Amino acid sequence: MNTMPPPAANDAAASLSASIEALGLPARQTAYLKGRWLDQLEWFEAKAGSNQRTHRRLRIAALVGGVVGVAVALEGFLRPGDRWLQYRQTAELLRTEW
Repeated sequence: MNTMPPPAANDAAASLSASIEALGLPARQTAYLKGRWLDQLEWFEAKAGSNQRTHRRLRIAALVGGVVGVAVALEGFLRPGDRWLQYRQTAELLRTEW
């Protein structure tokens, strides 16, 4: 499974990093924002995307058939849809803290 964030996420992270630099904060605060807040935001963005893809793949497999039982069981056990929504919500909350 691909754990790298999509290019759009990298662009957003670069934009936010530049915005942090433009604030003119002391080096320690800038390092904190980049090392903690931005890092957490990127992690939640990546996890949200990963769980969204897993959720959609399992749903498609359940709709198409063939492996319906396995797909439904994995969906119920892993609950990627719920995790995707939680990660997305947390990422958006982190973004509003900015």
